[in-house]
Amino acid sequence: MRILISGYYGFHNTGDEAVLAGIVQGLRQRLPGVELCVLSADPEGTTEDHGVYAVDRWRTPLIWQELRKADFFVQGGGGLLQDVTSPHSAMYYLGLLHLARLTRTPYMIFAQGIGPISSSFLRGLTGRNCRAARAITVRDIESAEMLREWGVTSPEVVVSADPALLLEPADDARRQQLLRTLDLGPDQPYMTIALRQWAGLSEFLPHLVELLKRREEALLVLPFQYEQDLPLALELSQALPNRVHLPTDLLSPADSAAVIRGARAVIAMRLHAMIFATSQQTPAVALAYDPKVDAFCRRSGHPVLHLHEATVERLESALDQSLAVKSDGTQLAELKRAAEINFEVLMQHLPKK
Repeated sequence: MRILISGYYGFHNTGDEAVLAGIVQGLRQRLPGVELCVLSADPEGTTEDHGVYAVDRWRTPLIWQELRKADFFVQGGGGLLQDVTSPHSAMYYLGLLHLARLTRTPYMIFAQGIGPISSSFLRGLTGRNCRAARAITVRDIESAEMLREWGVTSPEVVVSADPALLLEPADDARRQQLLRTLDLGPDQPYMTIALRQWAGLSEFLPHLVELLKRREEALLVLPFQYEQDLPLALELSQALPNRVHLPTDLLSPADSAAVIRGARAVIAMRLHAMIFATSQQTPAVALAYDPKVDAFCRRSGHPVLHLHEATVERLESALDQSLAVKSDGTQLAELKRAAEINFEVLMQHLPKK
């Protein structure tokens, strides 16, 4: 069985690499000996990090060749079909689905967060390509409702959850090694912060700095997309001298999950920082900048604040609320079960060999 996978891979984004790691792990558990090929912006890096064959996502002849060789094409997960960042994102991924139709390669929309899509042309194109899929799973109810509004009633749109929830973190020995490289003692309490550039952030940052000044923990700032997030980390470091601990390079998904497991709490804009906090049962507060963050927190039960409403007092109240909750693991078990659905649906629709 040969499966081709596409997504936002090879761009050195911890969240998207966590999605890919979860997909690879899940497929290999269920299909021993499966041959996997990933479309990547950095094929050599993807091969090294995930142990899969990878080809350049920009080389159409190679993509055509891999589609013709593949028994099945998995597109996902993540927020691929949207035009918030740029209409080019949706056009690229819809173009891959069109190529799959031309090569008659069966495909699945896998654990995606759909939209927002403002263009009526792109909405129509998304509906048309989704209706041609063998199967569709989406990571939140809002995505399912959006597809139904665009006329996708067959195949059934199944609500699942992000496959990164299933990813195994690095072990405790590795975590202790990481903490030493970050100049954090083995028993030193710390909070993890994961921010990203977004409109309104400059107005919000003074509130966050003031909150953190009231706390005693060390601060581990995790850039999930290193070059883009690093300036924010350095800004926090200047505002909170001698408090901030910062990796010198991007951490792997398994390492990121491990250090989040050991944190006293997490404050995050990055969706996958919240996903790791959930999977490791670490108290967390989300700062919503995108509907996907709200949607996930509604299911995980974490408090969520929007940037424009996040005053010091509200941040402190949300953090105290999160720290006070003792999870019995029920919500995590439900989310992991939902993440498993992606693979159950996929297995039902693979061609019989």
